[in-house]
Amino acid sequence: MRKLYEFPLVMPLNQIKNLFCILGLAMICGSATIAQTLPVQLPEICKTNESFSSVDKELKDMKKDIVVLLHGIARTKRSMHTVEKALLKSNYQVLNIDYPSTKKNITEITPVIFDEIKRLSQENDVRVHFVAYSMGCLIVRDLLAKHPFPNIGNVVMLAPPNQGSEVADFLKDNLLYKYFYGPAGKELTTDFARKNPFPKMQHTFGVIAGNVCLDPLCYFILPKGNDGKVTIEGTKLEGMSDHIILPCSHTFIIQNKAAIDQVKYFLKNRQFNHADTK
Repeated sequence: MRKLYEFPLVMPLNQIKNLFCILGLAMICGSATIAQTLPVQLPEICKTNESFSSVDKELKDMKKDIVVLLHGIARTKRSMHTVEKALLKSNYQVLNIDYPSTKKNITEITPVIFDEIKRLSQENDVRVHFVAYSMGCLIVRDLLAKHPFPNIGNVVMLAPPNQGSEVADFLKDNLLYKYFYGPAGKELTTDFARKNPFPKMQHTFGVIAGNVCLDPLCYFILPKGNDGKVTIEGTKLEGMSDHIILPCSHTFIIQNKAAIDQVKYFLKNRQFNHADTK
């Protein structure tokens, strides 16, 4: 039987540290990340879609607002399924877009997503909202800066690395990190965020940050007050209409009921329901 992996019995300390950091990040990002690196065939549900999705169902109700969902790095649109179901129940039309987050950088991803949104904007006389998670928030910022729409509604950012991530800083030169996260991985560092700022957001947007760190490795990398990937301060952005902190981790915030309830509340009211957090 062919061996999938062979590890030396003795490894230098720095290699052990880097290996466990990468494996920890990969596990927390989900099975899609690991699936891309394994030399065996896995069920399709575990694989990251490497092509941009077209609209997989027609948005026929011309009276319902549309919500565009954008997942994070090393994820697929399946990771946003809980958010999608909740918004559908709240009488929104939903476009959950898949994109190759580990194959292209942000500026290469944006134009193709624009083509999808442009068509929706032209064919539907309703508002188009955005709900984005992690790196998806950076894509929204780039998209709306380059391609203004006349009927954009509200934008909700979940755990956005608006000021970059210290975890990406720590791992940016690691070969495994580069392999896992591709060109976009380097765009998640604090240095890149500082030197390559997006234009100021011109639309109404709110930010949801988490304060639970489940990753014991990242606990020692990040300053106090973080979700295991980005700091609370790092989620903030000039011009935001509202900001709220919830007891969520970066990984699971998109499955968290309280976070999803806040998404729905902001889309409707342009502010979060802070009474629910007291």
